[in-house]
Amino acid sequence: MDTSKIMRSLKGKRNVRAMKSWKSIAGDAPFDSYCIGPLDLKKIASKIEPNHELSLALWAEPLFDAKTLATYIEEGDKVTREQIENQISEPGFWLLAHSYCNNLLKKVPFKQELMEEWLMEEEPTKRRCGFMLLYDLAKTDPNLEDFYFEPYLDMIEAELQMEDNHVKDAMNNALSMIGQRNKNLNERALSVARNIGKVYVTYNGQPCEAMDCVKHLTSPIVQSMIV
Repeated sequence: MDTSKIMRSLKGKRNVRAMKSWKSIAGDAPFDSYCIGPLDLKKIASKIEPNHELSLALWAEPLFDAKTLATYIEEGDKVTREQIENQISEPGFWLLAHSYCNNLLKKVPFKQELMEEWLMEEEPTKRRCGFMLLYDLAKTDPNLEDFYFEPYLDMIEAELQMEDNHVKDAMNNALSMIGQRNKNLNERALSVARNIGKVYVTYNGQPCEAMDCVKHLTSPIVQSMIV
């Protein structure tokens, strides 16, 4: 499937009603959107073989949906540091950060190295992505020892309430996932969450309370999963 055919397919699935409110969400981002739902984009991606060159071509399109689709079909072993640095520095990247981390960065062989570097950065986009990768490692890598996560729990406790809005949200989610690894980290993460207190973030200009880590980590479901 070539780029032009994919773009026609995306156009055919556009949500005209949702597109009317895109600018109020995207602000001055230099790309438009057909406002296609994530499930539909994932379904389209499932019909396309992983393809590095096609991913780059779709990313170059000034369309949110095409860029998101690019993250699904990228070949992790062909992604370079230069590519990543260029892509995350593009204007409007904050709209793509979630799919970029969850779909693309988690496939690259040096994601842990990226995470460790970006958590030391001051630039909010890299810090947000770093904590999203920390979430992924906490969720998917059973070989990491508890002591690996301890410094990051300390960092979250000391810095979360002073962070940029989007970084704060990613830190809160990482805290929740670390606390689901085992009983020891659950107790440590709960202590951190209680010391932090309520976490408020802004979505689409509206302030709201973020996930309650204490409530989540003490829930019967989580407690029944950890040992």
